[in-house]
Amino acid sequence: MAEVAGAFLRVFPGKRSVFRQLKEFAQVLVFWACSWKFSRWLVNLIPLRIIGGLFQLLRTIWMRDTRSTTHKSGIASARFRPGD
Repeated sequence: MAEVAGAFLRVFPGKRSVFRQLKEFAQVLVFWACSWKFSRWLVNLIPLRIIGGLFQLLRTIWMRDTRSTTHKSGIASARFRPGD
């Protein structure tokens, strides 16, 4: 577990709010737990209706939390030079 936390800190350096750090660490833990064969087997026992509802809920939360960063950048603010 310590190597997961260490890898997380190396991948995401810099200043971030404590809340954001906790969310990012939770995401790292989910990916880490999902890498286990037992976890994948356990998820197969859960009905798809529950998995789908949970996925939609988490996707909605993620989209709400990232809305401000999604709309600040993108093709509308991109600068292109002729000949590129």
